[in-house]
Amino acid sequence: QKTKKLLQDAGISPSTVTPKLFFSILESASLEDNEQLQGLWAALLANAANPSERNKVHPAFVGILKDLTPGEADLLNNIYYHVREQVMMAGMPLHSSSAQYIDLTEPMEANGTLHFLDASELQPIIDRLKGVGLLKKDDSAILINNERVGPEANFNMTAFGFEFITACRPPSSIRSESGPEKS
Repeated sequence: QKTKKLLQDAGISPSTVTPKLFFSILESASLEDNEQLQGLWAALLANAANPSERNKVHPAFVGILKDLTPGEADLLNNIYYHVREQVMMAGMPLHSSSAQYIDLTEPMEANGTLHFLDASELQPIIDRLKGVGLLKKDDSAILINNERVGPEANFNMTAFGFEFITACRPPSSIRSESGPEKS
């Protein structure tokens, strides 16, 4: 019902979802008891049924979302807003290829905008998100005024991670770029 409402609100006539993807999403979503994660499942199915987004819903997203905890979902949601803001401020298109260049290190630090857990809770979440390919740690050196600084460890969202988060958000025609929407 949530998926149907998302599609109706977006004015999208759903297309057929491949049975393999449809039943994987339906089975996993039916076992979810967390309201926030149910919203992510509804959005994933809505995007799979959206003719303009369906090819962006990778079958691996089902397994990732199935194993996601509410804390990880919160962190990914905050990362999405940070990346979106930074990409728009830089004048880049809001696309996976732009998102992977946004440094997430600073906002993940103790008093940053993404920090809502203490370090002992945050680090395992970051490690797991790196493990499933949503975040990456870049150990390359940084150049500042043509001077090598580093090597430093920076966290960035992967293009795959950006596509995952986008697929778990309401269909694009109801997304608002002017302010955060809640799932």
